[in-house]
Amino acid sequence: MLERKYSVISIFKDMWREKILTIIIVLICIALGIGGGYLTYKKESSKANDLENKIASEPVEGEDDYITQLRDYEESLAACEEALALAEEQRDTIQKAIDNSIIMKMDPTNVHVAYVAYAVLDTANAGNILNALQSYINDGGLKEDALKNGAENLEVEGWREVITVGITGNNLFITITHYDEDKVKEIMSVVKKCVENETAVISKTQGEYRIAVTDESYYTKSDVNIANTQNNNNNNLKSYTNSVSDQSNKLNNLKTTIDNFKEKNEVKEGNSIKRGLGKTLAIYAVIGFIGGIILSFAVLALKAILFDQITSYEHLQYAGITVFNRYNVKKQKFSSDLEETISEISRQITKDEQSKICIYGLSDTEDNKKTAQAIKDSIKTEVKDNSGIGECDNVLVVLTNKKDKYSDLESLMQKCTRMGINLLGVVVNE
Repeated sequence: MLERKYSVISIFKDMWREKILTIIIVLICIALGIGGGYLTYKKESSKANDLENKIASEPVEGEDDYITQLRDYEESLAACEEALALAEEQRDTIQKAIDNSIIMKMDPTNVHVAYVAYAVLDTANAGNILNALQSYINDGGLKEDALKNGAENLEVEGWREVITVGITGNNLFITITHYDEDKVKEIMSVVKKCVENETAVISKTQGEYRIAVTDESYYTKSDVNIANTQNNNNNNLKSYTNSVSDQSNKLNNLKTTIDNFKEKNEVKEGNSIKRGLGKTLAIYAVIGFIGGIILSFAVLALKAILFDQITSYEHLQYAGITVFNRYNVKKQKFSSDLEETISEISRQITKDEQSKICIYGLSDTEDNKKTAQAIKDSIKTEVKDNSGIGECDNVLVVLTNKKDKYSDLESLMQKCTRMGINLLGVVVNE
């Protein structure tokens, strides 16, 4: 009885021999995998869009509690993100003001001061003139003119906080504080020039007048108010920085709460949406490739097990049949030296003290006939063909892969057993 046996390695070798079939199956599975990945992505995208539309739409009476709760979460999330953006904007504004601040660079125990006093003379309209000069200094006119008069390197953006203007009677007092002794003098020089030039502009509306410097001095002082201002600014920055941190933590906690809520309710964003279309298709293509290999293996394994056709010499070897040699029909060449094969067959005959051998073609194909004749021509002892099997003591079978059948081989083995003939083995045409 012929007991058919197979191994994983022999099936993989079948896959290589049947590589066209294997490639077709793998390509089909890859295509199906990519198609499945695309459909999965579209399905999850549609599901996500439907959910977003439900959340974004107006509440409907009796709607799903999940949608209602998720809408509330999304509203809270939007409010939290807005609060975080506002806190960041406020923090950045204060940080920019501190970076551009002259006061923040001062040493409160060593403040450099420049002072000048003007008197408005030869006019009965001194009050309006002084107010116009004060407005010019405080409201940006001085800043614009200073930049035109070579003050680009004197931190003009920060002048508003270090220039103080006072009015008493017909007198105008200007005080400038700074962290650098030389720069405070440069700034005072520019300010005086701009104020004196502005008198010509003001006289066009207020009438002719003149101004005169009545006092001017430069000195150093300690100023606790500057220390207080610096502390207040630093505390404000710290407060808004903490506010940003708090809002950020609140936002992250809310996102975690939403993710946990979605996971608990088994409604969460699909993995394909997270990965993106390209990566999803690549993953499904790999899955399709692996599936194609497995399917090819399964198809060829079932083919070997269920079908009667002999598909490879390895299966014969696993079934306990001696394979002496293999003949490549296309190349017309034996896989190993034919003389060595004949020597091995002769040793079998000599060992059994037999002298007659039959070269038996398992089927009446041209390939079997040619291979059988090549072996006959090389054997020196008496050789019979199929019709002379009854006169022989040994049989060497010639068969062809994918054409001959296990059932025919098994019938021959049973016949040899009944007749007391020794079946030496086979030569396989491939």
